[in-house]
Amino acid sequence: MARYATNRLRVVRQVRYSLHNENSIDVVLFLNGLPVATVELKTDFTQSIGDAIDQYRFDRQPKPKGQGAEPLLTFPSGALIHFAVSNQEVAMVTQLAGPATVFLPFNLGDDGAAGNPVNAAGGHRTAYLWEQVWARESWLEILGRYLIARRNKKKQIEAIIFPRYHQLDVTRKLQAAILVEGPGGKYLIQHSAGSGKTNSIAWTAHFLAELHDAKNQKVFDTVLVVSDRNVIDVQLQEALFDFQRTTGVVATITNQDGSKSGRLAEALSGDKKIVVCTIQTFPFALEAVRRLAATQGKRFAVIADEAHSSQTGEAASKLKAVLSPEELQELNDGGEISTEDILAAQMASRAEDGGITFVAFTATPKNKTLELFGTRPDPARKPAADNLPKPFHVYSMRQAIEEGFILDVLQNYLRLYTFLSQIFDYGNTGIEKRAIFYKRLLPLLEFGREREGIDLSKVVLTHHHLKDQGARTLPLSNGETPKLAPITEAGSGSVQEQQKVYMAELISKLNDLFGNDTSEQDQLRYVNGTILGKVSESRILQQQAANNTREQFANSPDLHTELQNAIIESYDAHTVMSTQALNSPIVLRGILDVLLNHAGLYETLRARETGRDRQYG
Repeated sequence: MARYATNRLRVVRQVRYSLHNENSIDVVLFLNGLPVATVELKTDFTQSIGDAIDQYRFDRQPKPKGQGAEPLLTFPSGALIHFAVSNQEVAMVTQLAGPATVFLPFNLGDDGAAGNPVNAAGGHRTAYLWEQVWARESWLEILGRYLIARRNKKKQIEAIIFPRYHQLDVTRKLQAAILVEGPGGKYLIQHSAGSGKTNSIAWTAHFLAELHDAKNQKVFDTVLVVSDRNVIDVQLQEALFDFQRTTGVVATITNQDGSKSGRLAEALSGDKKIVVCTIQTFPFALEAVRRLAATQGKRFAVIADEAHSSQTGEAASKLKAVLSPEELQELNDGGEISTEDILAAQMASRAEDGGITFVAFTATPKNKTLELFGTRPDPARKPAADNLPKPFHVYSMRQAIEEGFILDVLQNYLRLYTFLSQIFDYGNTGIEKRAIFYKRLLPLLEFGREREGIDLSKVVLTHHHLKDQGARTLPLSNGETPKLAPITEAGSGSVQEQQKVYMAELISKLNDLFGNDTSEQDQLRYVNGTILGKVSESRILQQQAANNTREQFANSPDLHTELQNAIIESYDAHTVMSTQALNSPIVLRGILDVLLNHAGLYETLRARETGRDRQYG
């Protein structure tokens, strides 16, 4: 502690960093005389965060053309992190690369959306950066525990990993909660796709493995991490090994290790701080953890990543034994087994596990998962209308989309349909047939790691078809020749006129709403099942439906908002249809029409509100 206290932090303004010009950086943060962070500040009265980012991209180049490298800006020997800051937002990057530099948001999030909320104290929205993140103890912890140098096979640093704000926030809040509540708690982390969940799990695992209480006693003997694949996810495994400060503290249990029970017992009883297993090994691991907790008083943390596996194997067998008839039918209809399902089933069928702390990461928690792992405002009370369980921490799909981690996918999808509609006649089934063929062909092709060649050994020609379509005239003279009509705007081609009529007809029927990209069964399950179910859970809409006529309710502005929320929450499970709905007002209105006029949304909401009044009235 004495050595720790000698660390010296300094803030220096207007640092002239170059031998080649008079450029200066607004703020540089130093630790013991070494520059660790640079900051470009912009006020929203004159400039925005985009100006700060562009200043780094175009005016703060680490290796200017015709000049020597800039030591402060050169990776990895220069500053470790670079911040672009305005009154409203914060962004950061660990490696400057000129115009190719990509900054990541470092914002709190604003009620489930991107950006930062209004500062309750009346200051700047970004005041948390210098008041909390750069505070002495916080900043030293980030530099000492969170910052990770990822090395290549030659042991050279190829990347520096710095936490995004929600990753910093969830790991700190989780540790604080466990220290207050003690072992045996359950925590649901609802982090969307695009949240950097792999790194969040790795930080969580290592921090819980090193967590000590006020008496300097270890809180957990071992942390068990459940991977979401039959074969341990390579990215997660690499992150766990990269993040370890001492070699040899992480062990992996795979299906190729011979006796899983023996390997698990050895790893869980030995000096391994973190044990990683697959979903197939998870039932054995959970049983071993419970036995050691009951017989030897050991304490464990179980971190389960949201997962989807097959319907076969030990995990599936154990789960099917405790599923309700409705859940079993859903599984038989094409659902998949996940660690979330296994945990929920095991928790529902057993008494409390006092020595085991469960941390579940999921993008879209199921109702049972939320019920079992969610945090109630008043834990001493049973669930009620004013005491419903909620996730311990949330990084929403909406925030991920607005921050650009999923938005590019949606934009590219929209551009591809606007573009192709000018070229192809969607009434031509040949295009769709080719797409189906290529989709089936791709899994049969064997690609090497370097993809220098393609192994066609699994591809067998079984049929072929030749068709004489007759002679074609190709006029090349100066006379009258057919000409292509120019494209004036997206959707201006004649095919679009067919599409408009086609879409008008499709909207009248649910199974035609999304075109031919998805099956009728999937469309029905999506709108009449998933979307209807999620919208029906809205308390705002339940109250409005109970207190208004159908016509008044249909004009509620909250309908559109709640429908969008339901679509965003369903994105991971129904990517194609959710993408279409988010990008097309026509599809969105069509779904709303189906819900109101065909699926009984209004009646369902009224019934739920009436039932709630009877239950809690």
